[in-house]
Amino acid sequence: MENCTSRFIFILVLLNIFTDTQGARIFDVTVIKSCDDTTAVLMTNSTKHVHGKNNRTMEMHFTVKKEIKTFFGVTTLVKCDLSGSQNSCEYFVKDFKTGDLCLKLNQKGQAWSSLIDAFDPKLECPIKPGNYKAEYQLSEDVFKFVPVPTGIWKSTSQAYDGDELVYCSHFEVKIVQRR
Repeated sequence: MENCTSRFIFILVLLNIFTDTQGARIFDVTVIKSCDDTTAVLMTNSTKHVHGKNNRTMEMHFTVKKEIKTFFGVTTLVKCDLSGSQNSCEYFVKDFKTGDLCLKLNQKGQAWSSLIDAFDPKLECPIKPGNYKAEYQLSEDVFKFVPVPTGIWKSTSQAYDGDELVYCSHFEVKIVQRR
């Protein structure tokens, strides 16, 4: 569940960072998927992102295979130019580790609070086995003050319960300057 929460928080932050209320930049989520080798993970997911001028909705479905008691996340974020060429990519954040996400999961007034609150059943630690669903309307207000340059941003996030990998996802967003 740690990986799940790490991914939720990270995706929420990325999606909100890449939305500009002044209309100067627009984003397009190009990839949201589980990592290629996820046979050992305790959580599986499917995500549908609906993006339009007046609709920025993300629907998430997670299946948790066994109870997750505590978890931490590891995230790598890479920025590439708009061509997406691997030769143009550079690390923005490499192997960023978060502490016990259970301590942060249900804090109110945080960037991820409205996403976590959207889950049914309620997402709380320890995370019990079962199916979880959230439909979340992305807000353009959360990170409007964060400058994000144009390019293709690629992220890989993993979550662990102790030493056990419980979740892994890959996420890509294309940011372009609006003309």
